[in-house]
Amino acid sequence: MPEGRGAGSMDERIREVFLRYADEELEQIVISKSKDASLQKVKIRPVQIKDELRFQTEEFRGAQVFHKNMTVEELNAGLE
Repeated sequence: MPEGRGAGSMDERIREVFLRYADEELEQIVISKSKDASLQKVKIRPVQIKDELRFQTEEFRGAQVFHKNMTVEELNAGLE
């Protein structure tokens, strides 16, 4: 749905979808067409690290890919 239609901004909708499905059964979320021109795409997937559920993000910037492992709370804060 294009931004400006329906309830909430695109960022709010992404956050709502993420929080609804943020568990170990999630396969992957792909976010593209960022407002940040240097950020081409972000992939988010669940990973188990030391018996804790974390979410690994892959940020595609040009020819480089950056990885971070975050809790659901850290990732939610990063989506704001």
